[in-house]
Amino acid sequence: MTAVKWLEVHIDTNHTGLEPVETMLSALGIDGVVIDDETEFEDFLENNRQYWDYVDEDLVREKSGAETRIKIYLTQDADGEAQLAALRQRLDTLRAADPEGRYGRLAAEAGTVRQEDWEWGWKQYFKPFPVGTRFIVKPSWEECAPEEGRMVLEIDPASSFGTGSHETTQLCMAALEQAVHGG
Repeated sequence: MTAVKWLEVHIDTNHTGLEPVETMLSALGIDGVVIDDETEFEDFLENNRQYWDYVDEDLVREKSGAETRIKIYLTQDADGEAQLAALRQRLDTLRAADPEGRYGRLAAEAGTVRQEDWEWGWKQYFKPFPVGTRFIVKPSWEECAPEEGRMVLEIDPASSFGTGSHETTQLCMAALEQAVHGG
């Protein structure tokens, strides 16, 4: 069986360019998008000042120079290549209609992503971790020797649910270790 490959396309714009680019994508039948908006970090800082005393200056510099990026995925086949060509043509048209550059660079870059990397790439970041005073949660693909006084709970999580790392899950596990004894 051949591994499915996808074209991961990044479109660099700015906050003002979001609506025209999203409208253009929708007209091309591309509605599933991931948006990393340049203004979100500034809004987050402004609206949450009560929660910190310090923000790393390097992070502020990095984020303040960032563009808004829209990410889409197209199949890496004749249909996906045709969509990518149409997308680039429409971006050229939009850029020509915006000589002042109000919508940012309107640049599109494409790269290949394998289905397996897309679906399972998160696994490399999921490592064993302690919960409460008696448990260690570990995924089945990781090796982990139990620490003294801890029990290993082995799980096979999915990418969006079931890692045991959510705070409510950990609180429930800690409550169970207090409530359940013996047998």
